[in-house]
Amino acid sequence: MKVAATQSPSRRKSVSPYCLKIPDAQSYKEMVVNIRSLFLVLVVIMPVCVVFARPHRVRAANALPDTIAGMVFLDTNGNGRLDPGEQPMADVRVTDGVNFATTGKDGSYSIRLGEDPTTPQKGSRTVSICWPNGTWPTGRWWARLDQIADAAKVNFGLRPNEQKLPFAFMHVSDDHSAGATYPKIGPAATKLKPMLRLCINTGDCGQSSFESDAPMATLARNASNFVVPVMSVPGNHDIVGGHGKHRLDQHPLAGNGAYTKHLGPVRWSFDYAGVRFVGLDWMDPFIAEDINGNVPQVAADWFEKDLDTVKPDTRIFVFVHFPTGVQKFYALIAKHKVSHMFGGHNHRHRYYNIAGIPAVTAINFMAGGNLVIVEEDDFTTAEFCLGYKGPDHHSKRCSLAHLRRELLGSLRERETAPRSLSPQKLSGTAKALEVAEAKGLRIAMEIEPGSATRVGLRIGTQPKSTEIVWTGNQMQVAGVPFPFGWETYDKKTLLWNVVIDQGRIEFYANKRYHMGKAWKVDGVGPVTFFAEAGQATVKTAEVWGLKDK
Repeated sequence: MKVAATQSPSRRKSVSPYCLKIPDAQSYKEMVVNIRSLFLVLVVIMPVCVVFARPHRVRAANALPDTIAGMVFLDTNGNGRLDPGEQPMADVRVTDGVNFATTGKDGSYSIRLGEDPTTPQKGSRTVSICWPNGTWPTGRWWARLDQIADAAKVNFGLRPNEQKLPFAFMHVSDDHSAGATYPKIGPAATKLKPMLRLCINTGDCGQSSFESDAPMATLARNASNFVVPVMSVPGNHDIVGGHGKHRLDQHPLAGNGAYTKHLGPVRWSFDYAGVRFVGLDWMDPFIAEDINGNVPQVAADWFEKDLDTVKPDTRIFVFVHFPTGVQKFYALIAKHKVSHMFGGHNHRHRYYNIAGIPAVTAINFMAGGNLVIVEEDDFTTAEFCLGYKGPDHHSKRCSLAHLRRELLGSLRERETAPRSLSPQKLSGTAKALEVAEAKGLRIAMEIEPGSATRVGLRIGTQPKSTEIVWTGNQMQVAGVPFPFGWETYDKKTLLWNVVIDQGRIEFYANKRYHMGKAWKVDGVGPVTFFAEAGQATVKTAEVWGLKDK
């Protein structure tokens, strides 16, 4: 009987885990064979499998350029190609998402690629054009590095584009369906043209899967076929492979790879009708360990360079999956007085005050979104509903009624001559302003509450009057506290714009918010401004009547 040799417990404890046992001759031969087999698998077989398993062919990393050059030109025939006789365009910016270059008089540019830790796969990086006011791209406005045939001839064409105020754009987010909502909403959106000019999606159209190539391609196709141009920024669910350093960071689709392959840059900037539009990514996919991110440092650094080119008094709209970021991001939006930020992520229509800057998020795109109307010195945000009944839908049954051309119709075409109060100190009730035979009202006011504890306006006569009142720490409309962070509201000045039409009130605060809710009102009646338990200062108080449509 053979007895297996054993090692004493004390002997086992004394052996270091790092010691190697010297093999005998037979074991040595077997080890050599195993090493050769392993070498064959690692060096020959696996590379072949990887090549054939890739979703798309990419240029080798060492073959990718460090510098991209080309020309920006006036694309006279609109074919997206630089043809003989087409003129160069000077002073147009081009970016790689880290640095910027500006075209010279001959329309040429050259940009050396910066380091972007959020996209370590160099082939997944992009270069893109930041087109100026009065222009629009004729072809693709971006190029991905591993899809560039000639790094010295990455050209971008622009065409003249009529851009006038007012105009409107749709803000949507969190579709999670490869853009399936775009064709569904197309017929209704068509009715909003020509005022509807853009659609901007603040991310989460994917599902973070390595099978995201086909869904992203479908999303890009649905977006390109929409009735107006669509711009997008990535959300956490558009990052392939989940989050964290454990992911396959060299997979061609990993991180931002699938997004940049089909949808383009994770950061972009352009001007339209005097407004600067900026899109930012929301997380570093190789650092973030969960679904909650921030505008990363490299994006904030790029954002700073972009904002430095904004002319004084230019309105700035920022689009990001959710309006949070590194500390520099907050400092920049405050310093440059960003007009408004737009996001998603929470699948809810909600308003925020981020570092003193107003922000709004959109409901799940299958349920609706926001319609933003930009006017000469003002803009408003209105929520629209698509009637979707699911986990992220409106609390009350509604329809596409909010998304109708009437919403975009200029109220000024229906306005009568205004009635107004002269600037004055107000304690108690001011003289009522009444517009005869009006079917609706538009009210604009600017009042400093001062020492008054209740300041507002009253529509109609008691007991059937409707009040909109500020109590110092809370806003109330028709006796109902308004549910959002008024503790951050500017208590020094009340800037209100109220529209009463067809028995409904739509209320805007600081000339920027549409509250996403309408309150019924009995008639239009006289409008009375009041200040109670103290004194307020009226700077502006005007009332317009609205005639029949």
